[in-house]
Amino acid sequence: MLTGSSDDTIPIPEAKAGSHETEPQEAPTSGASAGSEPSGQTQGYADTGTGSSTATEAAEEGAEEDKEAEPPKPLGHEFGKGESLVVNSVPPRYPKDAQNVDLIGIVGLEVTVDKDGEVISVDVSGPSGYYELDEQARRTIINLWRFKGINWPYNIRVTVSFKGETEVDVTFGGVTVLDN
Repeated sequence: MLTGSSDDTIPIPEAKAGSHETEPQEAPTSGASAGSEPSGQTQGYADTGTGSSTATEAAEEGAEEDKEAEPPKPLGHEFGKGESLVVNSVPPRYPKDAQNVDLIGIVGLEVTVDKDGEVISVDVSGPSGYYELDEQARRTIINLWRFKGINWPYNIRVTVSFKGETEVDVTFGGVTVLDN
C-alpha cells in the first residue's frame, strides 16, 4: 500500500511544480498581453521599467515604514529584577548626620529611565520615614548611576536599606517597560 500511495502522489507534486513554472512565465506574458510578439518584447522591456519603478516605490514605502516601525516592546520580566540594566551603581553613602543619631530605614525608589538609558526621574515610592535617608538614596541614583538603553523607556524598582553604622544594601525589585 505504501508503494501504491507514493506512486500516486509523485505526479501531483510534479504537476504543482510545473504549474509554478508556467505561472512566472505567464505573468510577464499577461503583463504584455496587448500586441504581437515583437511589440510584446518591447512592452516587456517597458513593463520591466515600470516594474522596477514600482519596485523602487515599494522599496521607498518599505523604508518609510521601517523608519516609523519601532522595535518590539520587550517584557519587563526579560530583565529579571533589573540588575542586568544597571551599568554603574554605587551604593548610597550613609549620611553622617543619620549615623550620629542611629537612623535606620528602608527606602523604596521608582527609577524612570528613557530609551537611551538616561535617568528621567527617581521617585520615593516607599519612604523610610527619614528625609535624610530618602534624599541620599534618591540623589545617589540621579547623580551616579548609569543604565542600559533598551530602545524603550522603563521603570526599575530599587530598595536601599540603611542598616546602621555604615552598612547600606541595594536590591532590585523588577522592571516595567513603558510605552514610547
